[in-house]
Amino acid sequence: IQAKSQRVALLRGRAETHAHELRQPLSAISLYAEGLEEMVRNDAIGKKEMLDILHSMTTDAARASDIVERVRQYAKHKAELKPISVREAFDKADEMVTHFGIGNVPTHVSAFEDSTVLVNPLDLQLVFGNLIKNAKEAAAQQTDESPQLLVKAQVMEGFICIELEDNGPPLSDRELAGLNEVVTSAKPDGLGLGLSISRNIVEGIGGHTFDTGAADVSKIKLTTGA
Repeated sequence: IQAKSQRVALLRGRAETHAHELRQPLSAISLYAEGLEEMVRNDAIGKKEMLDILHSMTTDAARASDIVERVRQYAKHKAELKPISVREAFDKADEMVTHFGIGNVPTHVSAFEDSTVLVNPLDLQLVFGNLIKNAKEAAAQQTDESPQLLVKAQVMEGFICIELEDNGPPLSDRELAGLNEVVTSAKPDGLGLGLSISRNIVEGIGGHTFDTGAADVSKIKLTTGA
């Protein structure tokens, strides 16, 4: 039952991420089409400007098609591993958490040495999204000072270590235990994977998660290189 719950939570998180990604190019195409229609109706556009807009629409349509293809590959259990920038995956995850309005806490990057890892891009975004979500929700409970999330990444020999630290109040033993549970609520953010699933994803690509001994610090280490 636990394994099934974990898979459902992971698939739900992937679906929400795909939906978020797909919404961007589709919204852009809609705006381009509305603008183009208005300009044509008012004879306010030349051939070059029209071609530029059509080119942008074609580019966004291709982005949407790529996302749909990724969903199709997931359905066939053929998720592709790709060399991707850790910073790019982190930034996309942070953008997604911000989009869902979770925590409303700023992210401060003190130092981020970037590197490339071979991974399923969506899975890494989900791991980062889950860690960012937990940290920002904890920091949002801060009452003594401004809530914040501090992030840093350091490249070592063969690895990149990413550390997230929030300034939220200490968690109770029950709350700490709950972070490892699969979230089964119907919240629309789709990011509540539970740390156990995040740990499985990280370890599945040759990485490690660390218990730092502090409830406000999360640390993962990923193998670098394509």
